[in-house]
Amino acid sequence: MKKLLTLALTILMVISLTACIGNQDNRNEKSSAGGYLVEKASSTIEGSNVQDISSKLMMVSLTACSGNQANRNEKCSAGSSSVEKASSTIEGRNVQDTSSKDSNDSAQVLTKGSNMATRTIKNGTAITMTVGDIVIPATLNNSTSSKELLSRLPYTVHINRFSHDYSGVMKDPLKYDEKDVHNGWMNGDINFERDVNYFTILFEDEKKSKIYGEQVNMGKVDCDLSVIKGLGSSIDVQIDLAR
Repeated sequence: MKKLLTLALTILMVISLTACIGNQDNRNEKSSAGGYLVEKASSTIEGSNVQDISSKLMMVSLTACSGNQANRNEKCSAGSSSVEKASSTIEGRNVQDTSSKDSNDSAQVLTKGSNMATRTIKNGTAITMTVGDIVIPATLNNSTSSKELLSRLPYTVHINRFSHDYSGVMKDPLKYDEKDVHNGWMNGDINFERDVNYFTILFEDEKKSKIYGEQVNMGKVDCDLSVIKGLGSSIDVQIDLAR
């Protein structure tokens, strides 16, 4: 008799474990019913051995249910973490891409104003001179020096601010025609000073400039000269063809 009851209890435990693995709604209902039947059967069994077996089987059943639930929770948590990390990575990439685009689009192109270059050039070559995020539009003429500079583009030169210009030494001097060498400048001129190999942007003092010789004009600035004055005391200028 005791052997039959033990077998019955074992079968009930299997039913209880199966119910734990099922869906949530059915699991609650089946586990409750299985537990009730086991409890009722145990109370009618004579002898402590079978009751001990019942208690142990109940413990195994509860442990299995708890283990299954913990395992499900862990997998759900891991899945959520993976989705969160993936989402964070994608979001970070989008922000980075947007930031990069904003950085490229932030360049300020200087415009015309009330203080423009004196010189006019026809049929010249449009260039840009970039200082950080500032883009300075300019035009080069068709002189030998200008053509030599154009052949080197893109070209970067370091220049320093003085009382009436920005000037800096070019590593390799430009070619020039002797007929293009003269004294003085016009406000807004871009010159090559042949005696010191200077690349020069001149923004004022046109009327006082005749005392300065060795000037070769290559072009002019096409924006308000008042802004040019405030570019900084020591700057790098990158010269490119205008797009």
